[in-house]
Amino acid sequence: MEADKQFGKGRGSILLKLLKEKEKVENEEILQGISSTLNASNNAKESKNQTEFNLQSVIEIPSSSTIGRGRASLLQILKEMKSSETLQSKPIQTISSGRGSLLSRLKATSLNETSLQQPNIAKNSSDDAGVVGKLSDITIQENKPKSEASCKPMSHQGTEGEPIQLGANYINLKLDPAKGLFNYEVKFNPDIDSRPLRRKLLNQHVQALGRTKVFDGVTLYLPQKLKQDVNLFTSIHPMDESKVELKVIYKKQQSISENIPFFNVLLGRVMRALSLVRIGQHSFNPKGIHCVPQHKLEVWPGYVTAINEYDGGLKLCIDARHRVMRTETVRDIMMKFGGKPNFKDIIIRELIGLSVFTRYNNKTYRIDDIAWDKNPTYELCYLASLSDSIRSDFRVMKDLDSLTKMSPNARCDVFRHFVEQVRSNSVPREILSEWGLELESDIAEFTGRVFGPEQIQFANTKFIPPPAKPAEWSSAVCRNTVLRTPNLNHWCVLYCQKDTRCTQEFVGMLKNVAKVIGMNVREPQMICLRDDRIETYVQALKKNIDQTVNLMVIVFPTNRTDRYSAVKRVCCVEMPVPSQVIMSRTISRGDKLKSITEKIALQINCKLGGALWALAIPMDHCMICGIDVYHAGVGQSMKGSVAGFVASLDKLLTSWHSKICLQGKHQELVDILQICLISAIKAYYRRNKRYPDRIIVYRDGVGDGQLDTVAKYEVKQLLATFKTIEINYQPTLTVIVVQKRINTRLFEISSTD
Repeated sequence: MEADKQFGKGRGSILLKLLKEKEKVENEEILQGISSTLNASNNAKESKNQTEFNLQSVIEIPSSSTIGRGRASLLQILKEMKSSETLQSKPIQTISSGRGSLLSRLKATSLNETSLQQPNIAKNSSDDAGVVGKLSDITIQENKPKSEASCKPMSHQGTEGEPIQLGANYINLKLDPAKGLFNYEVKFNPDIDSRPLRRKLLNQHVQALGRTKVFDGVTLYLPQKLKQDVNLFTSIHPMDESKVELKVIYKKQQSISENIPFFNVLLGRVMRALSLVRIGQHSFNPKGIHCVPQHKLEVWPGYVTAINEYDGGLKLCIDARHRVMRTETVRDIMMKFGGKPNFKDIIIRELIGLSVFTRYNNKTYRIDDIAWDKNPTYELCYLASLSDSIRSDFRVMKDLDSLTKMSPNARCDVFRHFVEQVRSNSVPREILSEWGLELESDIAEFTGRVFGPEQIQFANTKFIPPPAKPAEWSSAVCRNTVLRTPNLNHWCVLYCQKDTRCTQEFVGMLKNVAKVIGMNVREPQMICLRDDRIETYVQALKKNIDQTVNLMVIVFPTNRTDRYSAVKRVCCVEMPVPSQVIMSRTISRGDKLKSITEKIALQINCKLGGALWALAIPMDHCMICGIDVYHAGVGQSMKGSVAGFVASLDKLLTSWHSKICLQGKHQELVDILQICLISAIKAYYRRNKRYPDRIIVYRDGVGDGQLDTVAKYEVKQLLATFKTIEINYQPTLTVIVVQKRINTRLFEISSTD
């Protein structure tokens, strides 16, 4: 009982007692197994002496007071019991209580134990293998990790087209080969829970670790590797002046791709060192504000920056960005509409969804709702976004364009000025140089390629030569018969009494320009409305729309969103029919009526199922798909999104199948894509009597962080969709991710620049 008390009352003590009882019961079986082995052995005497010692060490477990009371001490005893190398009994020495250090020593003798165990002993030893196995699963190995093989970036350059020298808004970042980002793990003994206290204890060794470091409480990043992989330090606790041991263990040197988030954090420090203010995701210069007092606006110049790894190494992407601030506060806007009867409705319509800027802390917030029973200090909130009324003001936008729109040379000067600021200022320069980074003085240059223009095909396989102005053939479309023209036999025109003259002139001009493009337009049914109320338009539409009507043309006297929405709801949802809405002032300009009518005629031709032109598509039996998603606006987060899907049905890509799907709040987009893709493939089969051999999907709305999800999840789901069509149907699938919100700018470098 005295020996048992020395081992405490924990789980280790219980396991030890069970082990002792089991060994005593099975002692006779072990002796029989060993005796049979001794008879077959040539060296019987030596084996007998070794076996007797092993039996003695199994039965007689020393009880030294220097052993701990936990699982670590139990494992040390098991190691002494099974040791096959020691021929004489030794007193048990004091050992550390860490499981990792104990099991690493047990691991060194595991091979010898396996080779010396007899069959019966091996069978019985499986009982305590479970304990050792579970502990080994949670052991943290302190061995030096193997260096990861870095993959060299691949450069993809084509051969077609004419080479051209280009520049881009990217600055090369030089990396000091003597420096890097070295990952260390820091352990404290005794353990310290407080992260600030951990930093204080680590900062006591500035001479050994250096002043340049990043420590999050567990992981330490250094720009240079220490001489030893395992470094031991002793710190003094600032509270009780006790000693705390620190073990700094080298883990690995991180690759460039792993350093990207860290480098962008450093870039944020550089921007702050240049006295730039962070607003949203970009940095702006409050000292270079351009005031527009006539419109109560301010223009803040700034930068959008990001460091990433590209072909050719590490680069800084930089672009000029402007933020338009209003000098009006929320209080000013509320006071402007304060005297009106529907005050709250007007304020909600004006402010909901806008951003506000608080100058005392340089923070931006978005207005999602208004609590009328509260009284915040709204005079401190400056409006930081433009309302729809300001955006529709031509004079305001013209004055803003003069400040925000920049020529290529002016934009490049902004990039060079930023680099010069960083290189000439000691603080931001040292922030980068401490981690082995240095900005080059000019933008990156490379060789691009310019493809030749494509030929445009019209009706009767007529091709026109490439236009003088790139991607501009609207005049050629109006002078030639378009590719496919439906006839406009039954159509109606709705207009108000005051717009009678301009509407009749438009109808006459439409019939003339339609003949040129090969479209037959008959006389429409003219419907004159008594007023411009919404109900009048809706009632007239419902009264005159039937199965024979090809098109409804509606002339609005003024631009009203609610009236437009009501008309489109009737023509698109309630009683589907192609519709064309025209503003009366648009067709009232006699000098430009022909050019305006030509563009309207081309729109009507497409809405009726016609095709204007086509390109020579080299691939046969190919279906092109496009995807876009509409998300609910501010204040409508509970509503789901709407996914639009289109797919081509012919070789010239002029006939399309479309489908709209409502996406639930927590529904994956790939589920909708599968439904739409199956519908498109079946529509292609109905049109061509065969399935497409190649499917190209243009996927929009995917960020850089979601590329792996698209590649590993969505693409696999789309491939699995083909089996629902036919078991052996396996077309070639190509998914092209389209990103519109990119900051890359390309500049042609000429000898005159």
